[in-house]
Amino acid sequence: MIRAPQAWSTTKGAGVTVAIIDTGVTKTLKEFGPARRLDLDIPSAAHSNHWSDEVGHGSMCAAIAVGSVADGGKYDGVAPEAKLIAVRTDFSATDLFLIYDELISAKKTGTINGPLGISNSYGLYQCASNSVMQQDHPYLRNILAAIDADITVVFAAGNNHVDVCQHKPDGDTPNTIWSVNSHDRVISVGTVDRNGSNQMIPSKHTNSSRGPGEWADQFKKPDVVSPTFGEVVWKDGYQVMEWWGTSGACPQVAGLAALMLSKNSQLKPAQVADIIRKTAKKLSGPQTCVGAGMIDCEQALAAAIEAIPGA
Repeated sequence: MIRAPQAWSTTKGAGVTVAIIDTGVTKTLKEFGPARRLDLDIPSAAHSNHWSDEVGHGSMCAAIAVGSVADGGKYDGVAPEAKLIAVRTDFSATDLFLIYDELISAKKTGTINGPLGISNSYGLYQCASNSVMQQDHPYLRNILAAIDADITVVFAAGNNHVDVCQHKPDGDTPNTIWSVNSHDRVISVGTVDRNGSNQMIPSKHTNSSRGPGEWADQFKKPDVVSPTFGEVVWKDGYQVMEWWGTSGACPQVAGLAALMLSKNSQLKPAQVADIIRKTAKKLSGPQTCVGAGMIDCEQALAAAIEAIPGA
């Protein structure tokens, strides 16, 4: 549906690294061969063993972004030749600040060679702005510092609309994308079902958070959507799910960014986001539900290549 296989004739993401900040990644999964695992001594205040996942969520996200059949796995992710950094966190702002600090340093010092993208499938489960985090918070400052260091940052829009906030399933308001996940400079990703909708009752996809986003100004959220349903990696095996939430949509966009950066490493994060929005397949839903539409890997990659100076 997102036309990843059509892009693979050009690139599968080699030369790019994707960091998955989540519940860790199960090291024994065959989707990630040793040659593609980049081990960093990331000083998480919560965990030291990043290649362990007691929940399963982080393993799912990593497989969606960069899993590989060639490494022995059951499914390819969107960028099956990109490298993977597993980062296990407790999702506190303090821990996330430290993690971003380390990733920025590793990129600047060359420990991470080539382009880097960061996938963040977590957020605030709330139904109104309660000023938990202000825009001068050190955690947000570090996210913006990562973007300034040419790191593409992708966030899940959230799963707040129906089950958490009890809003109308087929509604396009009110806003339920909060805080960092809604910032103009990050790519915020919603999810749709196999019909390209998140407003159809009784689909779980109606939980996909609605925009325009608490902190969005120039770019209303979500930026784009991607589909989530079916069998997926979970913990140390596979599980069939009605949907994977916006958590499963976010790493698809991180994988797409890896495909683009693999062929045009000079793209700035703002350019990556702009191309992804402009090449998305238009959907019938409101912008606050589906953003610019469904990501199209083939078209986004072609546009990334066209953006190479002199191409």
